[in-house]
Amino acid sequence: MRDLRKRCGYTQAMLAEKTDLSIEFISRVERGKHIPSLCRMQRICLALGCSLCDFFNHADFTFLYEE
Repeated sequence: MRDLRKRCGYTQAMLAEKTDLSIEFISRVERGKHIPSLCRMQRICLALGCSLCDFFNHADFTFLYEE
């Protein structure tokens, strides 16, 4: 998500404002410390100009397997 956000030219604060989510929430998602609900993920994707399908097809989920 961080790469896509940066490609869009958004800071975490800008994305937080566009999605009505907190900066801390955006940061935790980007660091793999929180997995957002599909509803919140949809809001993030809309702000970043991509579909949920596109996002999940290109996302790196390796952090889920780290201990």
